Amino acid sequence: MIDIIVIGVGGSSKVICDIIEQDSSINVIGFLDDDKNLHGTDFRDKPIIGSIDHLDTFDRKIKVIVGIGANKDVFVRKSVYEKIQRMNFSAHTIISEDSIISETVKIGNGCIIMPGVIVNSNVTLGDNVFLNTGVIVEHDCSIGDLSFLATGCVLSGNVKINSNTFVGSNSTVIGNIIIGSGSTIGAGSVVVRNISDNVLTYGNPSHKNIKEL
Repeated sequence: MIDIIVIGVGGSSKVICDIIEQDSSINVIGFLDDDKNLHGTDFRDKPIIGSIDHLDTFDRKIKVIVGIGANKDVFVRKSVYEKIQRMNFSAHTIISEDSIISETVKIGNGCIIMPGVIVNSNVTLGDNVFLNTGVIVEHDCSIGDLSFLATGCVLSGNVKINSNTFVGSNSTVIGNIIIGSGSTIGAGSVVVRNISDNVLTYGNPSHKNIKEL
């Protein structure tokens, strides 16, 4: 049995709990959230124990799931992930039984793979990558650490997404594209050219609308 603490009690954590309930090897001890008004209450029949800093009081054998979901500022998830690393905790990867993942996929620590996700051959996922519901990642793609792909994104073959990047819902990236670190792709975008680091881009085609972050 794996003892787990989940960070965050928003909408994504509800779906994460559904995934956890499919896995009899996981025991959720409780939740941590920085909203003090929630402390001492329950979420999915488990206690909200305290703030994220309260994690430091637990045994390091406990695994942590970063249950913070869609936020165009991926640095929120990044800061939480780095905090648990500084506390010497390990992040736990969860994969929905309702996803399709090739046996050739390499998956890093602390990844979240939601229902309906398809990840095909020879894909590499870095640490703390979040693939939200219905994401499709085609063959030979790589997704860097701490990146977030929102609901319904489609990556064609051989796309490279660097670290700390957010791809908005229902966006499509054509094959052989490189997306830089720290960038944000707006919802519904179609990406047909490479995207540099630390920019916001949106629309169809997205390269016609680019702003520095």
